[in-house]
Amino acid sequence: MSLAVKRLHRIPCLIGGNKPLYQHVLEGEDTVVWIDTGIASTPQQEMIPYWQSHVSSDEAAQKKQLLVITHADVDHFGGYAQMKHWMPQLSSMAHRADVAWIADPERIITERYNMHAADGLQLTAERIDQLKERGGGGGRIDMSLIGGETIQLGDAGDWQLLHTPGHSPGHLIFWEQSSRTAVIGDAVLGCGLLNTAGELVAPPPYYDCGSYRDTIQLLRSLQPDVVYSSHFPVMEAAAFQRFLDESMELTRQLDHVLVLLPKGRKYTLGELCLEAGTQLGYWPELAWNGLCDPLSAHLLEKSREGSVRSSFDEGLRLYSFN
Repeated sequence: MSLAVKRLHRIPCLIGGNKPLYQHVLEGEDTVVWIDTGIASTPQQEMIPYWQSHVSSDEAAQKKQLLVITHADVDHFGGYAQMKHWMPQLSSMAHRADVAWIADPERIITERYNMHAADGLQLTAERIDQLKERGGGGGRIDMSLIGGETIQLGDAGDWQLLHTPGHSPGHLIFWEQSSRTAVIGDAVLGCGLLNTAGELVAPPPYYDCGSYRDTIQLLRSLQPDVVYSSHFPVMEAAAFQRFLDESMELTRQLDHVLVLLPKGRKYTLGELCLEAGTQLGYWPELAWNGLCDPLSAHLLEKSREGSVRSSFDEGLRLYSFN
């Protein structure tokens, strides 16, 4: 095992009792890099206790502390305020395309989580309250990134930050060339999210088809030997290539569902979710509305191509296919 991998800490966490979440920390000679912060409660419940049990407080205090948030989702930046409280010297970074969402909880709820309100799929008040609680109030990022930066950590490796949009506009991954190791956050998501029993419970949320496919191809070209993600088990080379195949194939399948729909009528996004959920059959029925995220990405792509048109009827968005 390379020193870069030995210096990578993987902290198992949970969201809501049955959603796996893994936090990663790179321990360099004089710098510690925290990758994401989980939801608001994650630092206090899991990250800080883990770190205090593995690293002496005197040793940690002598090192520079960096935080890189891979992307703007509450389960990746929600613990930011708690981490800052615990470690005031912490310097934070994120891609410039995502920093506004990280800083403003109201904005990310409106523009990301509740983006389908015009499709009749608005969030409940309870869900909005849950997102606000898990988001921990967000926070201002100290340094905006563009991708391509490198963090040098001595024998813990030279980690390049690569821009991998699709799941979010500013998603970043960590890539260490010499050990062929990647920490990918939510850059690719296979057929969707799993529970602690390994069962598919939700479709993969991606929001830009072209960028998501490009990210899949970029990760394939890297040919990593070991991959750490935020919600899936550690994957070695062959398993990760299969995961990439699965991720790409699902984009084709969702595209296929839309292409084969009967023409001459209009559909709500909810109806399209029902159609795709029924045809593909991967997820429990209660999760089918979660297809609104990837399906809306496919609809936007087809709209730009001219094969889909949208209109409104009594405030509800409808889609028709040429």
